[in-house]
Amino acid sequence: MPGIGNYFRSPAAGDGKVYFFQRAGTVSVVASQRDWKVISSRNFHEKIYATPVLNHGHLFLRTGPGTLLFSRWTSVGVGSASPFQI
Repeated sequence: MPGIGNYFRSPAAGDGKVYFFQRAGTVSVVASQRDWKVISSRNFHEKIYATPVLNHGHLFLRTGPGTLLFSRWTSVGVGSASPFQI
């Protein structure tokens, strides 16, 4: 799995993808298939403090400075938010 360190948060699944969250801020997305394929990986350079929530095409991610919200269409939030494929 991309990223340095261990993934401590519970993975979240939705829309045929599984999301893995590293405490130091790396989020990795893999295709939910027999042979998992990494779709995307992004280091937000912010600690992730809780298991993120997937709800109706939105990903809510709690980081040190605040909560980030990502959707299939756009991203908004606090901190170093930028578009992230979900």
